[in-house]
Amino acid sequence: MLLFFLYSYKFVSFLIVTLSIYFPHTEVKKAARENNPNLREMLTSIRLQDLEPSCFKEAMLEASRGGHMDAICSLVITGGRHSLQLKDCINEALKFHACDATAMLLTCYAAKHNKNNLLKYLVSVEVDEEMEREALAELPNDLVLTRDALSRMRYLHFYDHVDFQSEFG
Repeated sequence: MLLFFLYSYKFVSFLIVTLSIYFPHTEVKKAARENNPNLREMLTSIRLQDLEPSCFKEAMLEASRGGHMDAICSLVITGGRHSLQLKDCINEALKFHACDATAMLLTCYAAKHNKNNLLKYLVSVEVDEEMEREALAELPNDLVLTRDALSRMRYLHFYDHVDFQSEFG
């Protein structure tokens, strides 16, 4: 009888630990997929070490597929030290035609990997041909972007900056 209680205790303990790790992971992915406005709060209330290592990557992919800018921002800010697989997220955002999310993810990629020419290209209004060539050479190797898509991304950055300046400048 004592052996039964011991095994029951071990099983329940194992179940509690497993569920406490699995549940936040599922909720974070769901919140990213649905662009839940409480995602950042959720991420700050969970102990990050309680999340599975792949949680941020999977949540970033979900947010990228939906083009969810707020979810992407929350995940980048809180999960920055985790491997976010930005190149995979950029490809997912492109697949689902989320141009603004792609622009944000490319900017994060350029900043994280010290791709200064690409970063300048993405946020600058005017660039010469030489700077454009240097910037395009810094794009991830497996990324296929048309010139039109890149110009739309630059356009989005420019007008986001202009709107910000008119509201707060």
